[in-house]
Amino acid sequence: TVGDKFNFKITVNTGTNTHAPSTATGRDTDFVITDTLGKGFTLATEAADFAIADWTYGTDYTVTIDDADDSTKDTTITITLKASKLATVVQNTDIDITYDAVLNENAITTGSATNSANDQTTTTYTYEFEILKVDSGNTALEGVKFTLTNQAGDEYYFVPSDASSVDEDVMKALAEGQDGKIETGEDGKIKFSGLAAGTYTL
Repeated sequence: TVGDKFNFKITVNTGTNTHAPSTATGRDTDFVITDTLGKGFTLATEAADFAIADWTYGTDYTVTIDDADDSTKDTTITITLKASKLATVVQNTDIDITYDAVLNENAITTGSATNSANDQTTTTYTYEFEILKVDSGNTALEGVKFTLTNQAGDEYYFVPSDASSVDEDVMKALAEGQDGKIETGEDGKIKFSGLAAGTYTL
């Protein structure tokens, strides 16, 4: 759901060939990972907080972030694993790099958000649906109130389709007051957007 935080993990392997790092031969080349966070995600981790177990930021690895403070553009993350640290790592060892990002309002209009690291891409989808409330004569009814609830019992999962920004307060509080009820408009319709896959009760 838009507003939810996602944890990403990039796994790289030191390999077993003669050019891979080893405690015997070492390695004289840094390993660079380029990660492109699509505009549907907002990075929620500072550079120094990208986590690699038993590695020290600044000494063993560095992270640079280029997001240009523009919500319409992708965020480019460059992670550099230093040769001096790689030289001490046993061959054929997995190295996990983790960080967090929040699904933002751009995922409403596009229906998805992507993250790509070294030619491997993950896609997070969002969903929407619209209802039309009518009377027995098939006339649209205005002012009928609904609450949307997910399987966990969380209510108020509603995102205005024209929202300029979305955060936890917009997701769960709500457009039509603090009772969590969303009202049909003059056309008898309500549109719910930015939802995660799952089962909901209206």
